[in-house]
Amino acid sequence: MSKTKEEEKPQSLASKLAEVAKEVAYVQKDSVNSFQNYKYASAEAVLSKVNEALTSRGIAISSGVELVNYHQGGPKESSNAIVCITLRFVDGATNEVLAVQGLGQGADKSDKAVMKANTAALKYCYANAFTISWGDDPEVPNDLDKTSAKTKKRIASSKASPDPAKGFKTVFTRTQLEEEISTAKLLLDLEKVKGKIVTMRGTDNYAPLVEMYKSRMNEIGGPNGQ
Repeated sequence: MSKTKEEEKPQSLASKLAEVAKEVAYVQKDSVNSFQNYKYASAEAVLSKVNEALTSRGIAISSGVELVNYHQGGPKESSNAIVCITLRFVDGATNEVLAVQGLGQGADKSDKAVMKANTAALKYCYANAFTISWGDDPEVPNDLDKTSAKTKKRIASSKASPDPAKGFKTVFTRTQLEEEISTAKLLLDLEKVKGKIVTMRGTDNYAPLVEMYKSRMNEIGGPNGQ
């Protein structure tokens, strides 16, 4: 009996990625932060589980990393790096490609700030792409009662609204991002600016930049961004 057209149609990349998302929906915490005394899912655990699910379906991965910001630390200060990573999922059967992006930040007193930022970006890029849960908020330790008074004070401060009089610290300027948006020639170039715009959230610059981003997207790709 001959196969129907529906049976001969290959499974789409979107359908395969939906299966991956279901399979990797939760990653068990396998590491402990001894300084703040809480458990977390390591990048190794996330990558191992996701890669197994992808490769078993014939999906290859390529990546590109952009160094967004780098601060060289002093003798007693850690260096700090922020990177934007782009992951491309390539279906070996259909040649379909889907790309996602993620930001990561890393600090280190030697020469590993960029590597730590890259690892963090990769971990959270996968987490966002497949809505992975490991049961906690990465910004807040689970056992607050076990943390020191100094740590509690620091966490409370980080949640407070920024003081307009002191200004809002960000690694970018509005002028810089407006220039990048206006000079973007391709949608892929414009996508690279998106992660930088997010860092302006909470400032008066965020909404205007978002509007400018949407307007430029329509200019490059048409009303539907195609």
